[in-house]
Amino acid sequence: MADGSDSESHTLDRLKQVGEVVGVVGGMGAAFAGLAFGIGYIATKHHDEMLGIPTTTTDYTTYVRTGSLFFTQSLHDVVNVIAGAVPGWVVILGTLTTLFIAVWLLRRYGSKFAQWLGQVSVQRWLVCLGFVLVLVMALSRMYSFVAPLDAGNSSLLFEQRPIEGAAKAVNDLLRSDKGEQELHRLYGLRWALVLGLLLSATALNRSRARIPPDPPASRMLSLVDRAIRPAAYAAVFLLLATTPAIYGVMAMSTSLPCVQLYKAGPEIKPPPLGQPGYLFSDLSSEKASVLILRWDPKGESYLVDFHPRDSLVHLEVSNCSVRNPIHRIVGEKADTG
Repeated sequence: MADGSDSESHTLDRLKQVGEVVGVVGGMGAAFAGLAFGIGYIATKHHDEMLGIPTTTTDYTTYVRTGSLFFTQSLHDVVNVIAGAVPGWVVILGTLTTLFIAVWLLRRYGSKFAQWLGQVSVQRWLVCLGFVLVLVMALSRMYSFVAPLDAGNSSLLFEQRPIEGAAKAVNDLLRSDKGEQELHRLYGLRWALVLGLLLSATALNRSRARIPPDPPASRMLSLVDRAIRPAAYAAVFLLLATTPAIYGVMAMSTSLPCVQLYKAGPEIKPPPLGQPGYLFSDLSSEKASVLILRWDPKGESYLVDFHPRDSLVHLEVSNCSVRNPIHRIVGEKADTG
């Protein structure tokens, strides 16, 4: 009788543990979906602001999907940048040279350096200096970092506002039909900067926590420590907070397929539905309309055709001479297929 009671209690404990695990996994999944939705919303809105088209045909599924792609695409771009930064033999040679110099310096000056570095005040000043460098690097790179969000990089389908500097370089790549690879490289460099600064700040903070308290520390050191450390973290997180918007401008493709829609009819061959153009809609969306973006024959404006999804039975993808609809400014002749 006792064995049966113990077995039942053991089973209940196991079921409770499984329930807790399922609850944790479910909570993490919901948190990730919420984060993906927020990131996808910001990225999609900035992408369409860059193009100059409202996102009235986008729904929540598109936002979640875009937010999910943000993580994998960002990882790919930063790894690609790091892997291609320098040749492998340069890394090996540089590492060996650094180790040789470090061993030589330690043998000659190791005891004096260790004695100097063992002072608490020196350690705290070095940590403060590290946070100063992180802050200076973040602030000095902030202008070029957010250059893709310049007002001159918005509404590119129908106008080009005055633009210069780093924002102009991004604009040229956005309007180029072959600029996506370079845009992804620049986006990866931005992530490499953010990750480098975050890792540096985290390492400095851990080092700061291991330093023993120094009661007679100077007021200047305490002031610098209290002011610089939060400022450095704030500057880095400002860069991090803009990455979804920059992703929408630089890493979301501007290349669109050229298509011709066909509708249902009594004919054996489905009749065309509207005129050919760029497919702007997300076909996985639950919205009732499919958008086709096309330039008018005179090249003076662009048109957005809304076609009911339930009347669409066939879609033909054609070979585009130019797949980037913002490769030119309104008024210039365009060829979409």
